[in-house]
Amino acid sequence: MSAVPVQYEFVSQYERVPPEAACEGCGVSAMLGLDHCHAHGWARGVLCMRCNQYIGSIDRQLTPRVSEDHFAALVAVRNRCPGCRPLKAADLERPGRRERENRMRKMAERLRCDLTISRLGAHATSPAIYTLILPEGRFEVLTSSDAALEFLASLEALASGEAA
Repeated sequence: MSAVPVQYEFVSQYERVPPEAACEGCGVSAMLGLDHCHAHGWARGVLCMRCNQYIGSIDRQLTPRVSEDHFAALVAVRNRCPGCRPLKAADLERPGRRERENRMRKMAERLRCDLTISRLGAHATSPAIYTLILPEGRFEVLTSSDAALEFLASLEALASGEAA
């Protein structure tokens, strides 16, 4: 692909993915396509299908769960669009699982809820189930730390009278 920015619609089908190409995000050489900015139409680089989905998350200000090097490569490809405000990896940082779970524990304690975090495997990075037992005896089972944090935040808002 040209080093000069080019509109996606003007790139011929032959130029889109050279046969010797590899994904600029992760390096695989299968299922490649030319990524482009949907907001401005500029071609940004050659990506595999998975990295194309990850870069879509970055465009929506979300952080995909990939290694730091992989994330930096995706941000670099995303920043090739001359119409987009350049991002730095730090712009999209999100707290790690341990920080989110510590925050959940503190929120649950303030709300007088019991919180149980059950790993679905022996490894510390295994997926988890978050079970909250509320003071009135009702319980909620959530399958992501983000969902559990969102649920606890809504309970805090209700408890403080902020909810509409």
